[in-house]
Amino acid sequence: KDQLNQLCLLLYQRGLSTRDVAGIMEEFFGESMSKDTISNLASSFYNIRKKWKKRTLDAYYKVIYCDVLLH
Repeated sequence: KDQLNQLCLLLYQRGLSTRDVAGIMEEFFGESMSKDTISNLASSFYNIRKKWKKRTLDAYYKVIYCDVLLH
């Protein structure tokens, strides 16, 4: 179940609509998920990411380097 939730979130993050994601889950996995469930997954991830972004860093970090490759 966790893997299906992660897949839903990944598809949503890649730009698919909640209805598209729900359709894919039903078609490929036989798992019925409402668009509201998918939207709630995305919202919960957003809140987790927002808290992570606002956390304080330890004093010994001098530089933070992020390299991101988007498809």
